[in-house]
Amino acid sequence: MLKDLFEKIPKPLLGFLAFCAIVIVPIFAYLGKLPLQLWDESRLAVSAYEMAKTGNLLIPTWNNVPDMWSTKPPFLIWQQALMIKMLGPSELAVRLPSAIAAFLTCFVLYRISVKKFNSYLLGLIIAAVLVTSHGYVSLHGIRTADYDSMLTLFTTLYCFSFFFFLEEEKPKHLMFSFVFMTLAVLTKGVAGMMATPALVLYTLLRNKVLFTLKKKHFYFGLGIFLLFIGGYYLLREHYNPGYLAAVQENELGGRFMNTLEQHSGDAWYYYDRLSGFKFSYWMVLIPCGLVTAYFLEDKRLKRIVFFSALVALGYFTIISTAKTKLNWYDLPLYPFLAVIAGVFLFSIAATLRKLPAEKMITAVNVLPFAFVLLVFYKPYNETYVTVAYPPKGIEKDGYSINLYLKKIINQNSQEAAPTDGQLAVSTNVFGSNIFWYFKLLNRKTGQKPESVDIRTLKPGLKFITNVESEKKFIAANYPNKIVDQWGDVSVYQIQ
Repeated sequence: MLKDLFEKIPKPLLGFLAFCAIVIVPIFAYLGKLPLQLWDESRLAVSAYEMAKTGNLLIPTWNNVPDMWSTKPPFLIWQQALMIKMLGPSELAVRLPSAIAAFLTCFVLYRISVKKFNSYLLGLIIAAVLVTSHGYVSLHGIRTADYDSMLTLFTTLYCFSFFFFLEEEKPKHLMFSFVFMTLAVLTKGVAGMMATPALVLYTLLRNKVLFTLKKKHFYFGLGIFLLFIGGYYLLREHYNPGYLAAVQENELGGRFMNTLEQHSGDAWYYYDRLSGFKFSYWMVLIPCGLVTAYFLEDKRLKRIVFFSALVALGYFTIISTAKTKLNWYDLPLYPFLAVIAGVFLFSIAATLRKLPAEKMITAVNVLPFAFVLLVFYKPYNETYVTVAYPPKGIEKDGYSINLYLKKIINQNSQEAAPTDGQLAVSTNVFGSNIFWYFKLLNRKTGQKPESVDIRTLKPGLKFITNVESEKKFIAANYPNKIVDQWGDVSVYQIQ
């Protein structure tokens, strides 16, 4: 009866529903639960909020002045500003573009499997590998308002578009590759080009360099890329003098040739993290996938595995040789690694699928599905735990102040009365994440909170802190009254 029910549902619809069941929770569940994180996420959120208010799409700003610390083009910030316009400023609004990009990345891999390899099961397995990769479903990954999820979408798209151009020799795939490459650079600048050396090498290995260079669409695509990328950078320099020098310092020689902000590591920095936690369940399957691919009868499936390995190795080499190393720089690797590991798991499931159904207890061969459920049960459960429950310590340090500010912003005016008046936090804890909540509090109440030196507090000020040393300093040096407490956060009114 169950078999008859499934047979009545169109296969494409059934496959898509299964795909959504796999990816929606890891990507979208509890997306607005955590406060905005320090540095990139909250800086981008502030820039998007200011862009939504001013309508200045060309130059991202920080505290209403051009942002020269983050010099990436504003494609992601455009999406975040649009979401703020549509949904209002919130954690969910600024994170949705990253989550949607992750959903689309998974769908691209699923769609390639269905369209090019005629296998729903392969697509579902690859998507499941991707969303159970701890380094992919993570803070400063696909679930926060950072550049890297959208960068990963466009890197994945332009690489596989180029692969299918060489496979099928259809010019439209080459044009799509250039379009997605353009969007990758508009998302995260030079990082959007870091997969291209592998494409050049693969073209050489396939002996298709002259074939590619003879295509007029190659020059049309290159022209589109240069027009939009060159146009943005030159226009930004015109209206924001010094921008190109900041790009040179931050994204080119500075970040790659020098260690910025003490973000250092040895040549094994990313490998240790991939094998130790971020891709730990599937890392051992990478060599298995490569060996399996060598014996595959489907030549194109074999080639896409080795292509994915080449792109992953090229990208890995570049980020490993750069002097500045950050935990999230490896995010674009995961779709390609998922393809390699997924093909190995699929080959096992396909072997089980060939067993004759009449020898099974049931009329349908359930062994492939039982195998897939068994393999993914623990990784998927761990992924759910990471998205459903905050990391340990997230409510300590500066984040408890963010949570407190978030709470009073979401309360009605009567409940928020203890924070009426001039609010301040110490310059020691003030950061871009707290500044975001200051912006929202100002939007709601008209207050203009500020950061101040704790040694210069003035009467009437309401000072928010969660730091024990600051609490002791206030108690010893200022007449005060505690007007509100929440967890380890105290609000002092200076007398």
